[in-house]
Amino acid sequence: MEEIIKNLRCKRCKDKLHLEDTIKEIRSGLASVFVIICSKCTIHSGIGHTKLSKLLACLNVPAMSDRIFKICEEQVGQVIEKTAHESCILSAEEERQLVIENVEKICEYLPEEIAADVYGNLRMLRSSTENSTSSTDCNNNSNAFNEAVGNIINIIVSFEMGWSKRGKGRSYDSLNGYATIIGYLSGKIIDFKTYNRKCYSCDKGHDQSDHNCRKNYVGSAKSMEAAAGDHMINNSNILKEVGLNARVVIGDEDSSSIAKIRKNNSKTIYKLIDTNHRVKNHSKELYELAKTHKELNRKGVIKHLKKCLSYAVSQNRGQTAKLAKIILSIPDHVFGQHENCGEWCKKDRKKHTIELKSEELYNALKSFYTKYSINAYKFAVPASSQANESVNNIIAQKAPNSIYYSRSASADYRVANAVCTKNDGEMSLLNIKKNLDLSSNLYTSKYVSKTDNKRYTRAATTKTQEYKTRRIELTQNRENLRKLQEKSERITYASNCAMDMPQPFQEPQESTPSCNPKNIIESDFVVVYFDIETTSLALTAGILQIAAKSHDLEFSVYLNPTQAISPDASKITGLTIIGDDLYLHNTRLDNTLDLYDAFIALAEFLHKMEKPVLLVAHNATFDTQRILRAIIENNLSSYFDMIIGFVDTIPILKKSFPERKGPKAFKLASLANDLLGTNKEDGFHEALFEVVILEKLVLHINKQDELIKYLKPYNKCYQKQSEYDFIQNNMKYLESLRQVVSRELQVRMVRAGFSRSFLLKKLKEEGEKYVLDLLSEKMADGKPKITKNNMALTKIMNDLKK
Repeated sequence: MEEIIKNLRCKRCKDKLHLEDTIKEIRSGLASVFVIICSKCTIHSGIGHTKLSKLLACLNVPAMSDRIFKICEEQVGQVIEKTAHESCILSAEEERQLVIENVEKICEYLPEEIAADVYGNLRMLRSSTENSTSSTDCNNNSNAFNEAVGNIINIIVSFEMGWSKRGKGRSYDSLNGYATIIGYLSGKIIDFKTYNRKCYSCDKGHDQSDHNCRKNYVGSAKSMEAAAGDHMINNSNILKEVGLNARVVIGDEDSSSIAKIRKNNSKTIYKLIDTNHRVKNHSKELYELAKTHKELNRKGVIKHLKKCLSYAVSQNRGQTAKLAKIILSIPDHVFGQHENCGEWCKKDRKKHTIELKSEELYNALKSFYTKYSINAYKFAVPASSQANESVNNIIAQKAPNSIYYSRSASADYRVANAVCTKNDGEMSLLNIKKNLDLSSNLYTSKYVSKTDNKRYTRAATTKTQEYKTRRIELTQNRENLRKLQEKSERITYASNCAMDMPQPFQEPQESTPSCNPKNIIESDFVVVYFDIETTSLALTAGILQIAAKSHDLEFSVYLNPTQAISPDASKITGLTIIGDDLYLHNTRLDNTLDLYDAFIALAEFLHKMEKPVLLVAHNATFDTQRILRAIIENNLSSYFDMIIGFVDTIPILKKSFPERKGPKAFKLASLANDLLGTNKEDGFHEALFEVVILEKLVLHINKQDELIKYLKPYNKCYQKQSEYDFIQNNMKYLESLRQVVSRELQVRMVRAGFSRSFLLKKLKEEGEKYVLDLLSEKMADGKPKITKNNMALTKIMNDLKK
């Protein structure tokens, strides 16, 4: 038996088998045939021992032990690392050949000063070889070129670092990291490096010599990127073996990698900034600047500054000096000084959309863009390290961040496998099996072929102009929808937002003294006339303008639209939406506010009165409902505690002029024309103009002292609107019951907290009699909770039994 155990081998890979991996025994008389599973690779699929055990358990197959799994992983992992190293050498040789063949194109791509330094000799030799006329000169030049080619070739690489644990702010404590350099022309990984700060066996007290220890870094997680960059750019064995020298590095500006690389390299190393990182960081810094300079918060300002820099870069590609000069003129451009602007600026336009005023902001922007001007050579040409980000995504699939692989060699094996996948696609699986002396069976080959074909097709599709245009269009539509929804929803999710919200409104007592008209004298309050403009006549319509006036104080603000404006409303008010912006009679409105900010501004205006406020409007029912709805939905009741009530001027005017008849007799425009001699029909339906006219009208008929008699207390109006909104929002839970009972019964059911699903649940659990008793239960005042009408109850029960 001992001899059998020693010589158990897999017939395919010749690896040693273990009896504990037996999955089946076939008995034949006194003999037994054991079926033993040989499981070599789980690295490529991105799973570990635990997930493999779960998979085998679902298939009703015995799982291998953790010890055997680690032995198999070690054997396979070393072969994967060898395959990855071979793949990187082939990629480096391919990059070298592509540079030789395309040196002219590379020189056209790079800024002139960089191209002259990095590829000057190689470019000159190729040019002289191609332009030679005599056969003797041609042979001499070819020999010189071949000799130059035999030496070290300068290349462009992109560099990026990734970590298994995501860091943010001050917390960067990943125990391992991985970095890659990718050739600019080949798009393949030339070299890679992993760093590990922890080893499980070492932590248990084992000596480094008795296990495959991968702990190779003692610094902080933040310093890994600089160390990896220095190692791969300056000390890469693969670059030295193939005869390459990385002289231009593409990457982000988030680490000191380039400083360390330059410190340990005798030649000048040039840095190009990844375009995506540059755009993101530029935007991030502008928003940070806006915290101290409020004028930047105006609608469209930051977006315009981002557009200015993008236009400047695209129109001055490769021209470092010109680009640096144009960037310095961006602050002048947004402050109305266009003498030094580039082609992107429409200097002849009479009025520019964005024009800032603050001197402090001008100085801050000058300092801000000076930094970009000095570094213009870094982004004078478009550069990308997105290929490296793609590798990081592949690694995240092979070694998920949620699983701790870096305490052993497992993480390094998975990174090496991701390198193989990036360079050779799924074909790398066949290369690994070949190096393991495993045959490539039918289904593996079919999977590789199918997956790689799909990959190539997808890559070709994503590079087409149609695909890119459509992707941008869909992204913009999604972003517009997100903005629209978030504006209307207000804050629904934010860090600790529930702690910052105002206290919920508590139902007021009906006998509040401040709301009793008999207890209020004229000197106790201030009359404020107000008006709003909306997107339509619906109760749920969005508010577009709020205006208020009291004596010499005026308030008017336009709001960012949260829904479409109906054609009728647009025709009356002159307000339209173009893109994300609000226009009045085809003129774009600046300084529009979100609804929340607009109501905060209104509250601040009302607090300036320093007395209780009586809000007066013409047809106040329309304005009051929408004002209160906005206050309730945004939890702003505590900001408007100065309001004592609302007054509608229509009943006052009807009592003063009983002889006026007709449907339009008491329209504000008609009253103003007849009583004030106003003929400016076009000025109506602009909120501030209307409140000015309303104040004049009340003063003209000398009825300001009688306003208090028509007061509707704020607390009662608020309570009524809250109840109405509650009922409307909960009607949907009645579902099909809304089709079989009256509106009055629907309201009663909502107030009682009944929904169709609740009644259906009670019907199934307690029976029909219980539900009928529940609906007809007598209240303290002797009335039924919902109804005791047999016909109505029958309809409800029939609906529930459907």
